[in-house]
Amino acid sequence: MSSYVKPAAAFKKLDAAKLLKQNVYIYGATGFGKTELVKQYFKNTKYIYILCRQNHCDLSPIPESSPHTVTVVIDNVNAAESPEIRNSILSLCGRKDLWVLIIGRSRMPSWLFNTFITKSMALITEDDIALSEEGIDQYMRSEGIILTEEELRYLKKCSEGNFYGLKYTARRLLSGDRIGNELYEQNSAMFQSYAINNIISEFNTEVADFLLKISIADDFTEQLAVMLTGNTDVLRLIERAMDAGNFIYEKNGVYTIRRQFIKALRKKASMDFSEKELHQYALLAGGYYESNNEDDRALEMYAAYGESDRIR
Repeated sequence: MSSYVKPAAAFKKLDAAKLLKQNVYIYGATGFGKTELVKQYFKNTKYIYILCRQNHCDLSPIPESSPHTVTVVIDNVNAAESPEIRNSILSLCGRKDLWVLIIGRSRMPSWLFNTFITKSMALITEDDIALSEEGIDQYMRSEGIILTEEELRYLKKCSEGNFYGLKYTARRLLSGDRIGNELYEQNSAMFQSYAINNIISEFNTEVADFLLKISIADDFTEQLAVMLTGNTDVLRLIERAMDAGNFIYEKNGVYTIRRQFIKALRKKASMDFSEKELHQYALLAGGYYESNNEDDRALEMYAAYGESDRIR
């Protein structure tokens, strides 16, 4: 990052965790600067960095024992799916000679939750590292861009404080573009391509297939997920999907996928599924809405996929 804006809340939590010798779990969606936060915090300190990739996590650089505290950072922990790797990471969290910081995309992997509680780990959230309006202003000024209060509010709302998106926005503004819907759509298309190539491609095949099918709907319940996937074990798949990243929210049994991420899933679905298959998923979703007396949603679904017979 050329112009790093220090997230005060996250640095404060790291300072406290270091003082109390607490291990730390850091989470946030792609682009919020989780890895950069750690790099900046430890820029004058030695630490062991472990990057997990598609169920491969080489922990061999970590010494079996040490007379002094060794700082260990395990990044992209969502890629660690094998029980062996997960158990090894959990064992590291129990060692007194290590200060372990784990970085992930999901709020809290289900397999880590018990250790998080029993070992009193500290938690740094997406909100702690997201740029505020003041942070956005500071970053843009460092790039030579002066924005109005209204423009800052618009950028904060659209980007959610995601540095990756804001960095792209700064480049476009320096190229002569203006803040507005056109630039927002360019940002959205850029993120969708990134998500398809760098996030969705890393998902387990079963999880990816599940997410692509349910992305036909704006939100979903367990029952709708069963209809769309034909799999009665959807709660397990939902849990695995929520472990994979911070992009699914649940409230009163209704699951919603993050706006930009569902766009990426739909783009990927249009690439992987035939038009006939997409229409079939739309019919299933529309039928579900009809059976639950949600006629407006059923009509919207049928209209989106040209199902005039079902509309009549």
